[in-house]
Amino acid sequence: MENEVIKEKEILEISEDELMHYGTPRHSGRYPWGSGDDPFQHEKFYQSVQQLKREGLTDKEIWEEFNMSSTDYRALNSLASAEHKKAAAIQAREYASMLDEDGKRLYSNVQIGKMLGYPDTTIGNMLKENYTEKTTKLSKTIDALRSMVDDEHYIDVGAGSEFILGCSDTQLRNATRILSESDDYKYQLYPVNVRQLGTGLMTRIMVLAPPGTTYSEVVENKDRIKMPDGGVELYPPDAGVDSMKLNKYALKPPTSISSDRVMVRYAEDGGLEKDGVIEIRRGLDDLSLGNANYMQVRIGVDGTHYLKGMAVYADDLPDGVDVRFNTNKHKGTPMIGPKDNSVLKTMKEEDEDNPFGATIRRQMEYVDPKTGETKLSPVNIVNEEGSWGGEEGGWARTVSAQMLGKQTKDTVKKQLDLTYADKVAEYDEIMSVNNPVVKQKLLEAFSDNCDTAAVHLKASPFPRQSWNVILPVESMSDKEIYAPQYKNGETVVLIRYPHGGTFEIPQLRVNNNNQEAIKSIGNAIDAVGINAKTAAKLSGADFDGDTVLCIPCNSSSSNVRIKVSDSLKGLKDFDPKERYKGYKGMKVMSENLKQREMGIVSNLITDMTIKGATEDELAAAVRHSMVVIDAVKHKLDYKKSYEDNHIEDLKKKYQKRPETDEEAGDSEKKNYGGASTLLSRAKSKVYINERREGKMEVDPETGKKKRVYIDPETGKKLYEETGAIKKEMVTKKVYEHDENGNIVRDENGKKVYRNEPVLDERGKKIYRDTGKLVQETSSQMMETDDARKLSAGYVVEEIYADYANKVKGLANEARKAYLATPKLSYSKEAKEKYAKEVKSLDAKLLVALKNAPRERQAQILANLQFKAKLDANPYMSKDEQKKIKAQLLNGARATVGAKKILLGSKAMPITDKEWEAVNSGAISNNKCKLIVDNADLDTLKRLSMPRNSGNSLSSARISKIHAMDNSGFSIEEIARSLGVSASTVAKYL
Repeated sequence: MENEVIKEKEILEISEDELMHYGTPRHSGRYPWGSGDDPFQHEKFYQSVQQLKREGLTDKEIWEEFNMSSTDYRALNSLASAEHKKAAAIQAREYASMLDEDGKRLYSNVQIGKMLGYPDTTIGNMLKENYTEKTTKLSKTIDALRSMVDDEHYIDVGAGSEFILGCSDTQLRNATRILSESDDYKYQLYPVNVRQLGTGLMTRIMVLAPPGTTYSEVVENKDRIKMPDGGVELYPPDAGVDSMKLNKYALKPPTSISSDRVMVRYAEDGGLEKDGVIEIRRGLDDLSLGNANYMQVRIGVDGTHYLKGMAVYADDLPDGVDVRFNTNKHKGTPMIGPKDNSVLKTMKEEDEDNPFGATIRRQMEYVDPKTGETKLSPVNIVNEEGSWGGEEGGWARTVSAQMLGKQTKDTVKKQLDLTYADKVAEYDEIMSVNNPVVKQKLLEAFSDNCDTAAVHLKASPFPRQSWNVILPVESMSDKEIYAPQYKNGETVVLIRYPHGGTFEIPQLRVNNNNQEAIKSIGNAIDAVGINAKTAAKLSGADFDGDTVLCIPCNSSSSNVRIKVSDSLKGLKDFDPKERYKGYKGMKVMSENLKQREMGIVSNLITDMTIKGATEDELAAAVRHSMVVIDAVKHKLDYKKSYEDNHIEDLKKKYQKRPETDEEAGDSEKKNYGGASTLLSRAKSKVYINERREGKMEVDPETGKKKRVYIDPETGKKLYEETGAIKKEMVTKKVYEHDENGNIVRDENGKKVYRNEPVLDERGKKIYRDTGKLVQETSSQMMETDDARKLSAGYVVEEIYADYANKVKGLANEARKAYLATPKLSYSKEAKEKYAKEVKSLDAKLLVALKNAPRERQAQILANLQFKAKLDANPYMSKDEQKKIKAQLLNGARATVGAKKILLGSKAMPITDKEWEAVNSGAISNNKCKLIVDNADLDTLKRLSMPRNSGNSLSSARISKIHAMDNSGFSIEEIARSLGVSASTVAKYL
């Protein structure tokens, strides 16, 4: 019943006939059980167990005698013992009621106890009023679950449900197994998978359903899966947890301003210079940005349209105008008009909750000065000041191979050496952790991270690099930048993704004295000001929320050197929207096709750069990429761009490979047109037969089979193929008929029909085997043991291959260390010594674990809502889907009260004394795992690190110091990164 998160490839593709029960044991052996024909079967089972114990058999030998698992044995034995005790209580009352001729009790409690085999104190309890009506916790749990299933139909009995039911996890597990395994009840227990909207992985929910319910019925009616007694208060007042406004993510229907308050600044009037900027009059209550100088927002207009872009204040707006919107559209384009033919965006009618198609971070409110009422502002925040550069914004503190791979080999090697040194130092730090459970958790995460790092090939950041949103400053020179987080006069470069090449990197001097920028942007922490010409060099960036990576470099005071070059002549004055306008009747590129084509052309540009393509050739590929990226938004003729820019010829020249793409399962495929260098092939898709983690092997000590996940010799992950056969739906042609009953034909005279599924006698869709194995996707780098096999032999590729191989090796080493880490030793003496701390930890763990059923409920609710939105808008882009998923999940969590509170966080801290209790063995290894799984891992890592003694550092940390120094980091920056003093760093340098 563990709430297990599994990968999509592990989804149970099981038909009704195949999945009768989950985990049903073999009902055979010397003492068969659970036949359901004998009303005294539990008593017989109990007596059989007692007889075997009298013969000297251990519990293990008994469950083997019954041919049961230990779990099944304990479950049935608990119930049988409870039933026996109830029967004994009835018998005790009968004995106690027997009187002699003088009216005195014939048998004392001691005598009755000897006859029934119980102490006299137990007999005394049995004789109390209503004792026979009282049931054990196991029986209570069984009765409670039966009642809930009968009322609610499907009940989530996964991890955490025991806390809502008020029983132990063992009692819940025993109750569900008895209800589902015993013929006395015949309830159904099924594992149902629900996709996590945030990660795309699957959450397995154990569902208890009424007798006769099929697996398909539960899967098709996930909306009926409920928490057990969902009204239980999750966070009682005495839990020591900060209160939370649960509906803070729930969106209210947006409000709008009148279009009479909005002025459009068209391209001819200067709108092109600030394309995407929404300028707002200062001092307006309903349009206030609060304490911020800039925000990425959506503002409703007339209830039908909305403004999309970066909002800033302006002090030069004409009288009667409260908002000025800058656009690259030409005069004559209506501000409010038909869909796709107006300056303002049209609200999405199919999504009443969020008509903007973006993840709204929060909605502003204001106090109406006339009425004193708090009202909803038309300003809906997508991102706000501080969210682009910090952790909250989620921007990666790395450098992509797409950018670094186009730099000089010395720069590439320097950054990858630093990246590897950083990982070695992290591994060294993990190995010094003194808590074995924490160490295993960190090693597991570290090894997986290393595997991912080898695929994505991201490098450590350059010194002081930061992500910033760009804002327009018309008076700024195209050689300057307003960047208050950097020093006046220093040199920086800007990188924007997708990154075509060094010709898209502007090199600028910081000018923080510009008065226009000071007034409009202020002391920005994650925004920079540039002019429109500089933005154009950044592959045509605009000012509606585009971001750039800012890297200080190339000056006499910097050790960082970033290669830049002049803009390609072939890109001068190139406007894809003007050059490749679509034509009437043209099939517009879909969002999914755009994503695929962008990946293809990005790989082509990477391969061309590595293989030394000419400027004209690169310009052609980049022009096509600019068309593709805007093809959906502006309905561009991308097919003509493909022909005009000779993309097919460029693929033949720069992506020719000696082998065919057998990885894609097509030996006849062209041997050009695919990724052809390590940097582009690393993440390229490869198809493999469906597999699951782990491999069944025979334990040499016990002779029993067990699943092994790591090869102890190599440290590599082990897999085995599932052998699953792909199924396809059986369909039939259904011809369209007109009102006269005649078959409808198309313009070519062909009959018009649709394919409909064939149903069986129960109304279920029929599937048939295709004879082909089910396949899943992986990446080429993940599936190779040697990264050099993906290289075409160029110098930069070899540097990356060396890095990838070392990181893969480090992942395997970490997994071997995981296997070698012992369990936490349990101590009864420590439990008694730290009884107060153990009680406190149990209370905190309870609060954390109670969230699990609510989180699963939130996922069910959000999935149902997302499906409804997707059905209403099946052509929704992946980006739109991602935004809506995040919004729905936040709202669903608020609705059901799901709130993940981690042990070790500010809301629920772990004291040094409590962690001392853990490390002393006051809790079991399994409970420690629960704590680690529900705790802030960084906090536990800090608590588990040995106290720093002196200024001595490990060889790994010393290597990191030298690598950071070589990459241009200052002594102070290195010291902060390692958590040591500057003098310690200086000593090793």
